[in-house]
Amino acid sequence: MAMHREWKTKAILAALALGLASSARAQTSGSAFLNIPTSPRAYSLGQSNVAATGAQAIGRNPANAGLVKQRLELFSSYATMMGGARFQHVAAVFAPAGLSVDALGFALTRLQAGGFDGADSLGNKTGDSFGGGDTAASVTASALVASSLRLGATLKVLRSEIGGYKSGAGLAGDFGLTYTLPQFQKPCSLAVSVTNAGQGVKFLDQRDSLPTSLNMGMALPLGPVVTVFEINRMIHDKRTEFGLGLEYNLGPAAFRVGYLAANSGYNPAANDQKGAAKLLQGMALGMGINIGPVKVDYALSEQAVEFGPTHRLGLTLQWGDAPGKAAKAKKEWKFEDRSDWMIVPMGSY
Repeated sequence: MAMHREWKTKAILAALALGLASSARAQTSGSAFLNIPTSPRAYSLGQSNVAATGAQAIGRNPANAGLVKQRLELFSSYATMMGGARFQHVAAVFAPAGLSVDALGFALTRLQAGGFDGADSLGNKTGDSFGGGDTAASVTASALVASSLRLGATLKVLRSEIGGYKSGAGLAGDFGLTYTLPQFQKPCSLAVSVTNAGQGVKFLDQRDSLPTSLNMGMALPLGPVVTVFEINRMIHDKRTEFGLGLEYNLGPAAFRVGYLAANSGYNPAANDQKGAAKLLQGMALGMGINIGPVKVDYALSEQAVEFGPTHRLGLTLQWGDAPGKAAKAKKEWKFEDRSDWMIVPMGSY
């Protein structure tokens, strides 16, 4: 009986893992939801890791968490994905006074999927259905250690649930730095980060490795356009991704386009596509509106024609004056002309 139950549980795990992977990316590591960009802005700029600051930087490059104009910033995003999966994320960053760090942040991320057909030990459908999801709770700190150098770190606690079975807690960490080159009229910025390093989530006697990634990015202002380049190396999946994004700002509006290329198929749902349809699988479009303390961002992509487009929506709220080092950095630099607000190495799917 115990062997039968364990077999059935593993079958359920495999079925849901396949469903969630089709919503995220094809990979051999577990916890694929960690690679889903939380920021619609970042997603529309090449699905790379280079377009988030403040609360949007949590889970990407924690060094940029301190790049906030106000004392407190709240960010929430929502995405509809293939297979009916729902991705939700909420984060907050505040700039504390009197501490050696210039920003502390917290975030909660959830990927939920359901409607999977149940089956018995012989693979026959039982007529019932099940679902599952993944959750990550994060705490982040960043510091301005020099006039041009920022460092940051994030600690994550991970849990998964499939068909009523719960995993043990897993631990993961992100580490990042951002360096701004002040020699240019509008500073060019470089960023390096390691994301999702640490323990994987364990079900039964099996623990899958995390989607650890080494990321390098650059943001270069070219007139009214900011150009973003990114290279991400997925360590366990042995895959390299190249991202390119362009953002054009016109008053309170920003218009974005991005493209992601990988050295292997990262989207199994699009493997059979040909011609223009296959080309579109790596492209994303987006726009943002910034009115005072309120920012709204939207991104659109089509990963597979038969599944339809995916939509991402983000809302950011800011208030209060940033104290301490954050305020000092804002005063010393012309904040709106900085390019490191664009840098945040991130995953894609």
